[in-house]
Parts: sequence; structure tokens; C-alpha cells
Amino acid sequence: MPVVIPAANMVAFVIGFLTTFILPLALIVALLVKRKITWLPLALGAATFFVSQIMLRLPLLSLLATTGWWRTFATHFVAFTLVVAFSAGLFEEGARLGGALLLRGQNSYRDIISFGLGHGLCEAILIVGMTHVNNLVFSMAINDPTAFGGVMALVPAETLEVVGVQIATVNPLYVYAGILERVGAVLFHIFATFLIFQGVIRHRKVLYLIVAILAHTAFNFLVVMLAQSVGTIATTVIILLIGAAAAWYVWQKRPVAIPAYSAEKDALIQLPPDRR
Repeated sequence: MPVVIPAANMVAFVIGFLTTFILPLALIVALLVKRKITWLPLALGAATFFVSQIMLRLPLLSLLATTGWWRTFATHFVAFTLVVAFSAGLFEEGARLGGALLLRGQNSYRDIISFGLGHGLCEAILIVGMTHVNNLVFSMAINDPTAFGGVMALVPAETLEVVGVQIATVNPLYVYAGILERVGAVLFHIFATFLIFQGVIRHRKVLYLIVAILAHTAFNFLVVMLAQSVGTIATTVIILLIGAAAAWYVWQKRPVAIPAYSAEKDALIQLPPDRR
């Protein structure tokens, strides 16, 4: 019996595509046009994700997956999850620091938000948005073999069947949970960006880099462990709460983040006018 993708799944994939691919792009364009964000920090933020994850970390993990010792290590779930989470923090925060240094003093509050949005939305588009594009294309091709001019006929029937079964059994509720999870993740990326930039501004790059790596590791590790223990829906709620707390922290610190920090400047301001 041929696989048929349920209408509820198709709707979920369409909504996922719109909210994690089209909407982020539209948001970026709107914010740039309204001058709410700056293009260079935004571009560098996106570049730090692309380089650290797409070009470096994910290919490295794929290479490690071909080795026997790594596959054996993967059976130790907690330790393996912790190491993988740490690798995400190390690569992403290291790249984020490199991007912040390349800006050469362009570190206003708006620049920080722009950089964080670039990083977080690039992840949403490339990791989640493209997954929904893939699911939607396969769903349409499976339900209507004549779709796309029969191009999908080039895909082996066995592959199409396996993919079809996987897509057909997806719970639409989990698709919507994934959309909300991205909101919390983007807010966390803005928070992590804030930490890195504060390290640059306050000339404590190493300290803030370590804090950002540990925070990133803890966030990723917690997400995976919670998904295993309390389920996807509860985990999504917790991620949103963490994201909200991160956003509140960054918002509360905005008066401190806007001017570039300088211990010498602070000392100068405290002197009487005739001694400056």
C-alpha cells in the first residue's frame, strides 16, 4: 500500500516553512529597512553560525561518527550528550568572539542585538527551516508523483518509501513545538552574544568566553536531557522560559551595554573638570 502523507502533517510543514524560513527573512528585511538593526553585525552573526557549525563542527562530528571509538562512546548517553553540547558551545562561542573582534569597536546595543539575531535566525533557517522545506517537497512528491514535473522520479523508490514513512509518522504537535523552541533558542543566542560583546567591551574576553561556553553547554545539555525525561512539550515550555529570562536579562542591561566600557574613561569622568 503506497504511503500517503496526512493533511495535518502537510499543514504543519507549511506552517513550519513559513515561520522558520520565510518569516525570519521577512523580519530581517523589515528591521533593516526600519534601521532597527545594522547589516554588518547581522551578517557577521550569521557568518559565525555558518562557519562554526555548517563548515566546521557538523562535518567534524560526521567524520567522528565513522570511527568505532566514537560510536562506542555514543552509547554512554549522558557523557556523550555533554561532550556534544560542549562542542557546540566551544565552536559557536569561539566564532562569536571572532566576529565581535572583527567589528572593531562596533558594539552598540543595536549592534549586539543585530549580531545575535543574525546568528540565531541563520540557525533557524538552515537547520529547521530547510528541514521543513525538505519535508514539504517530499510530502508533495509522495502524494502527487507528477509534482515538480516528475523530477522526484529520479529518487530511488526505496529511498522515497523510507522517507515517506518517516514523514507520515511525524506528530504535527512536535512540529509546532519545534517552531516555539526556535524562539527560545534565538533569544538565548542574543544572550550569548551579549556575554561575548561584554567581554570585548570590558577587556575580559577570556572570562566572558568561558562563561558563554559554559552557558551554551548547559543550555544544549539541559534541552536534550529534559526531552528524554519530561517529553517534547514540557521541554519546549522550559526552553521558552529560559529564552524569556535571557531576553529580560539583556533588556535590563541595555543602558550598560550601549557605551563602550573603558576603565580609564570612568576614572577620567570622576575627576573634577580642571583636572581632566
